Amino acid sequence: MHLKNLESLKARLLKLGFPSDIDQRLGAFICFDPSQFEILHKIYLDDSNCVFQVQCVKGDSGHWDAVSYSAHLFRFPVLPPALIELDTEMRAVNWSKFYQLRELGALDEQNSQGELALQLILKANDLDTGGLVRGRHWINTHLEKYIPNLNNQKAECEISQRFYLVGQQEPFTFLEALRFLQSKWAERKLIADRKQLLKKEEDGTSNGGLIEKRSRSGRTGVKRKL
Repeated sequence: MHLKNLESLKARLLKLGFPSDIDQRLGAFICFDPSQFEILHKIYLDDSNCVFQVQCVKGDSGHWDAVSYSAHLFRFPVLPPALIELDTEMRAVNWSKFYQLRELGALDEQNSQGELALQLILKANDLDTGGLVRGRHWINTHLEKYIPNLNNQKAECEISQRFYLVGQQEPFTFLEALRFLQSKWAERKLIADRKQLLKKEEDGTSNGGLIEKRSRSGRTGVKRKL
């Protein structure tokens, strides 16, 4: 492993917004001497989360560099009151860790998190038929393939953008990318609200014209007697 190159790649990733203790994660990738790999970073907010997938490639000189990343902002859908309790309960589980333990076959009765997760999955199967709660916790994880109506949720609630890292130019940081996506989301919502308002106005005009037309056609002439 080229330690100097590891420091160079680390410096690039730190500028993007990765935490300073990223050495071990990088080493876990680079020790296998891949030609390329992706490393993830997540930002959790009250009403959304944002996942950043950074693509690192090995150049002709044998050194790695981060060349681009994609940012995916997922805005949580509004939950009906009947699902709020389930959502609160699912926050108590580290779902990424649960998936790792499951893959390693390390789930057993002594693992309280695993037992709780299994109970909540069964509960979600009964209550969360539309996948709204599971979408909040499993989107952009290895568990997202188990979310009902996944494609519809992503189409309605997710917005994404790819950013390129060019030479020694200052990169577009994760926080800047997050603000950019939030702005795009606000713009998309504004356009959708505008279209909905115009549709209501058109429907109202159409219905009003129809009522007026019916009113006119229903009139009968009455001759006044002199």
